[in-house]
Amino acid sequence: MLIFLRLELADRACAAIEDARAITIQAALALSPAAAWMLAQMEAERDGVNAKDFPHDDAFMKLPFLRQSPLMTRLVNQIHDAIGTDSTLTENGLIRLTPLGRLRIRNAMGEPVL
Repeated sequence: MLIFLRLELADRACAAIEDARAITIQAALALSPAAAWMLAQMEAERDGVNAKDFPHDDAFMKLPFLRQSPLMTRLVNQIHDAIGTDSTLTENGLIRLTPLGRLRIRNAMGEPVL
């Protein structure tokens, strides 16, 4: 029972963070608020998002339970379901979007692809 509560909380944890891009991504890709926010962070950070630093560098916004491996895997799986398993690349502890992943986000949101 506790793990289900933790998963539910992980899906909604970032909903209170006001990030217009994450809200738009959430609507376009039908992601949970946390997965959409993570994807927005990955999109903004070309070098990738480090799970140890996720979700934010600001001490007031740290949500350490999201850094637990099963929960991070759950968020990444939601992203893979939405834009494909070839949309992310993990190396040296960093998760980043591939160029194909970036194109799929833009396409899903109806933005021009250059």
